[in-house]
Amino acid sequence: MRLMNTRDRLETEFGVYSEWLAQAVADLAPSETIPVACRGTGRPELFRRIAGELRITARSLVLDVGSGLGGPGAWLMSETGCRVVGVDVMETEVRASTRLFPQLEAVVASAEELPWRDGCFSAAWALGVIEMVQEKDRVVAEIARVLKRNGRAAFYGFFSTKHRIEHLPSANLFDPLKDLLRLLERNGLRVVSADKAESAQAPAPWHRAVEKARAQIKREHAGDSRLILAETQIGAFNWLRLRGEICDWVVIGEKMSG
Repeated sequence: MRLMNTRDRLETEFGVYSEWLAQAVADLAPSETIPVACRGTGRPELFRRIAGELRITARSLVLDVGSGLGGPGAWLMSETGCRVVGVDVMETEVRASTRLFPQLEAVVASAEELPWRDGCFSAAWALGVIEMVQEKDRVVAEIARVLKRNGRAAFYGFFSTKHRIEHLPSANLFDPLKDLLRLLERNGLRVVSADKAESAQAPAPWHRAVEKARAQIKREHAGDSRLILAETQIGAFNWLRLRGEICDWVVIGEKMSG
């Protein structure tokens, strides 16, 4: 059997597995679509907290960086009435998000080169994305570029608590929190706050929806090597979190010029 390289593993976890999730949603209740499409960031209390710190209103135009299947963006639109534009490098995820949430605009592009003019977004958020980015400086610079003056950006992600982490999941690059804070300041984003994320679990209905979708995927794709790989990567991430080697934080930056 051919060994998978890093690109293969990324395609499996964020391409194939995401497509399976999107297919599983078709057999769930409409109220379960958003929880499943949030994947690992499905915590409405977290979304609500971030939306408040970003000062999002019905008049806001918000950029969702690494929008994936579109769950968080769809939640934000339904909660605040704002307009959300998503961007993701994975064509499979953008295609699936468009099918799940027709009201959510999404484009395929790299966060290292965003296809929008300077200063056009009221706010931006990147949820569970920054730890997967190698060129973090370029991504932060691009987010700052497309923000309006005094616009805010939120970065929710996992950061290392140790000098070196062994056995990293294939898609993750966990850096110390202080590295991100320096990047924000260097790119014209004043750090407004940096706080540990709340440890509260997702509401029971959200958790049940996700478990139903995962169970369906296991039934339909049992024995598929791609499912085994995706589940292994998820397990490796959860193990690091359980051991305290990574910790999730919410960082808010505000654009001071431009």
